[in-house]
Amino acid sequence: MKATLLRSSKGGEVVKKYVSAASSQQHVVPSNGEWAVKKSNSERVTKVFDTQRAAITHAIKIAINQKSEVVVHGKNGQIREKNSYGKDSFPPRG
Repeated sequence: MKATLLRSSKGGEVVKKYVSAASSQQHVVPSNGEWAVKKSNSERVTKVFDTQRAAITHAIKIAINQKSEVVVHGKNGQIREKNSYGKDSFPPRG
């Protein structure tokens, strides 16, 4: 879990605030001709799939359970799309 240091408005008091959103992202990435689901900042792969679609489906299930985000990468490794399945800090107007 990543910690961000913030200064309070009452003097020089330092408060630690833990930020878990980035660490709970599920990434769908290419892996040796297959597709893998990986948690952010993790070297280990959660699971490997033959197709990107199957990997995305699995990542979405995890993201819904963890109220987090899915980041889909293309064959070249660049981010192709992001989808949030948790509480958005800035939800769109409906």
